[in-house]
Amino acid sequence: MLAPGMVFDPTDEELVSNFLIEKASGASEGELSDFIKYIALYQHAPSQLRSLAQDSGHEKWYFFTHLEKKYQQGRNINRQVPGGYWQKTCPPSLIKDKAGNTIAKKTSLTYYKKDRTSAQPEKTKWLMKEYMLENQPPNIPNDKESEMLTLCYIYRSKHHRRTTNRRRNSDVNN
Repeated sequence: MLAPGMVFDPTDEELVSNFLIEKASGASEGELSDFIKYIALYQHAPSQLRSLAQDSGHEKWYFFTHLEKKYQQGRNINRQVPGGYWQKTCPPSLIKDKAGNTIAKKTSLTYYKKDRTSAQPEKTKWLMKEYMLENQPPNIPNDKESEMLTLCYIYRSKHHRRTTNRRRNSDVNN
């Protein structure tokens, strides 16, 4: 729990170096390491996650989770959740440490709500940043468990980009 008035807002490099690597190596201890909870993130709709997270002092909720592959031998990640799915919005970006070495990749995702009655999924304001270690540091066991460990934060966008009919119609007419 943070002291009143404090905000938890680390950089990408700090999240990976101070939290993800520590958690993957089993060395995470102390008050701040308990701040980011481990949950089965993909078993929850985004609206449920706020109640499972510590208060960061702003509208971001941090979690550790393990990714699951869609198919045992495949490379695709299963990001289905009850009522929808998380979809990548762009290629992953690389996170570098202070020495310039690549330590992780960050993936941006958007949540799409899908109900049984609608054929078309609905894009929501829920966004996620997902951090995964790029190369296993020497002090981390090289196994499937640590390999699929990620650190994520979830937040709601204040801006919601939508394609409007007016824009679509003007594109067709031009």
